[in-house]
Amino acid sequence: MSVSYHPAPWSLRGHAFVYLLAPTEYPDPTFIGGFGVLLLIRYFDAPCGPYDELLYSPGRFQTSSGPAYRITKIYVSLMDSVINGRRNWGIPKELAVFHWDDQKGVVQIHVVLPNGISIFEITMKRHYWTKIPYIDWDFLARRLPLVQPSIDENTNAVLPGNMLKSFMSIQASSMVVTMEDCHTDERYFPKIENSGVGRIGINAERFEMIFRTPESIPVTNFKTICNANHGGWFWRFANKLFCKSVVREKVV
Repeated sequence: MSVSYHPAPWSLRGHAFVYLLAPTEYPDPTFIGGFGVLLLIRYFDAPCGPYDELLYSPGRFQTSSGPAYRITKIYVSLMDSVINGRRNWGIPKELAVFHWDDQKGVVQIHVVLPNGISIFEITMKRHYWTKIPYIDWDFLARRLPLVQPSIDENTNAVLPGNMLKSFMSIQASSMVVTMEDCHTDERYFPKIENSGVGRIGINAERFEMIFRTPESIPVTNFKTICNANHGGWFWRFANKLFCKSVVREKVV
């Protein structure tokens, strides 16, 4: 299969559904904690062509430039997106088939692997009376950088000792959306319905996003279980509520 290379930055438009997840554990010494994120997106305009996306981040990780989010599980519906996401930003995308049913404010999404295994189903309800015509999310996006290990299109590590740090610019009209039902196959995707997922989310409708060119930063030189001293007052407060105390060990 021929895949076209589309380097960063990317300009994208689409619809997104965002839910915060309760703090959890993650088997990585640089994992800080805080709130995780579940994100479902239908891109109708992207450099590689329209595609769908399901992604999960367990929370924030400590990096050499401060706390940042990391995508640890993600599926998309287009192979061009798989390859370019890995190359451009180190995002470990995998291929899946998406079935969307959006009628009268009720949205149902079913995600299936190419071999037919069902991995994720969700039913959501939009609440149109909460709609805000336009929100510029840049202020929040600048405080939530994405840092990924550098990988190639085959998920092999490249640039040893370095990570890729990216930022996004986002504008959208938004409304409240509630999760009515959700089922996942934990063999292929985190079982969020058992992890305290927030039932109230945000539907970013007809958003416009710039996914910027990443910068290379060195890997973290110490192990962190939870760091309550970074990220401003909000994250310090959240970490005191939900995270363990700081433990640092020098990496030999």
